[in-house]
Amino acid sequence: MFFASDNPELKHLSIADRESARGRELVVLVHGLSAKRLVMWPLARYLVRVGFQVNNWGYRSTTRSIDWHASKLTAILRDVEFRNDIERIHVVAHSMGCIVSRAAIEKGRPSRLGRIVMLAPPNHGSHAARIIAPAVNWFCPTMKELGDHPDSYVNSLPLPDRCEFGVIAASLDRVIRQTSTHLDGEADFTVVFSMHGVLPWHRKAQKQTVSFLESGRFVA
Repeated sequence: MFFASDNPELKHLSIADRESARGRELVVLVHGLSAKRLVMWPLARYLVRVGFQVNNWGYRSTTRSIDWHASKLTAILRDVEFRNDIERIHVVAHSMGCIVSRAAIEKGRPSRLGRIVMLAPPNHGSHAARIIAPAVNWFCPTMKELGDHPDSYVNSLPLPDRCEFGVIAASLDRVIRQTSTHLDGEADFTVVFSMHGVLPWHRKAQKQTVSFLESGRFVA
């Protein structure tokens, strides 16, 4: 069964036709700090089930800098851009993965870029990262970059240009304050009753993700 879409281009289509339309769209998933692709696996499975192609990208998030990871993701996006079976490339990211994705698109925006869904993004930094950073910076340099101090990496990152993006916050988030998830230019914003780390596993967050990828809006 497919999640109903508000996209006028898909509303009139049968379930089979919707599956065919989604099949020409790739969703690149980007996990967060101290995580692996397994964290995004339930969301990946859901997206595949409703007809999207999925690239569940993994990276060693605690090593190197956000900028370094972003360069790797930029290369991934450029590679898939030239596939003949792909018409649009969406990005769905969680936590630090949202910042990596923003930086990657800033480095090289794919011409076929579709929509972006940010799950619990530290768009204005994380108070928890700021507190923890001094103790872990020697082996996790990205922690300092995610802090909520004004001159941190995340607060120096330019706003997304010509990107349609939506933000899903977790109501029980103790890592990132809800006010820090907002970002100027967001097309839509919603809150899901969830903790930070398990937000990609939450079925409502998964359905809201599909709704935004299809229509540019979350379900009320």
